[in-house]
Amino acid sequence: MPLILDDGLRLQLDLTRPQRARILERIKRQLKPVNYGSWVPVKSLERGYFTYIRFSPAGHILGSAFVEVKLPNQEVVVFSGDLGPKDTPLLPDPVPPKRADYLFIESTYGNRQHESVAARGERLLTIIMKSLRDGGTIIVPAFSVGRTQELLYTIESLLQKNQLSDSLPIIVDSPMAAQITKAYRQYRKLWSR
Repeated sequence: MPLILDDGLRLQLDLTRPQRARILERIKRQLKPVNYGSWVPVKSLERGYFTYIRFSPAGHILGSAFVEVKLPNQEVVVFSGDLGPKDTPLLPDPVPPKRADYLFIESTYGNRQHESVAARGERLLTIIMKSLRDGGTIIVPAFSVGRTQELLYTIESLLQKNQLSDSLPIIVDSPMAAQITKAYRQYRKLWSR
């Protein structure tokens, strides 16, 4: 989270490194990590009652979550950004909420059908094989967070499965993508497989 917040503060607000460091330190002091799937009480300062929140895997990027809010009247409100598809390398499948009386959700793709992970891997393998045969270079533009790591995982899996040269040069030309990839390695225990 600090990497993404730092990048956002730099790009969107044009803050200097010391300004960003102060903001990130304050956020760090105020954050309270919680496990997925646990209801956590949150006391209302104004009214004195408890509301409960629970985070569940959204499967969008590593560590992403949707939040369920259980109100004092027992209604459940669900808030989510993007939800990931099932069977994505590195990520746990999103877990649907058991109940939602109200649902607020971002929708990037709506109801669009996406190519399966297996079909995407086969298409990438075809491109890699053609490039190796023709002596070409493959350039893949990808988002720094999520897509790059999924591509690197898929490429490595294809190289191993098809006994291709593991000395094939793979260059990630993005400092942010390299930092996120390092974080993905650090949090390997959160990977789905």
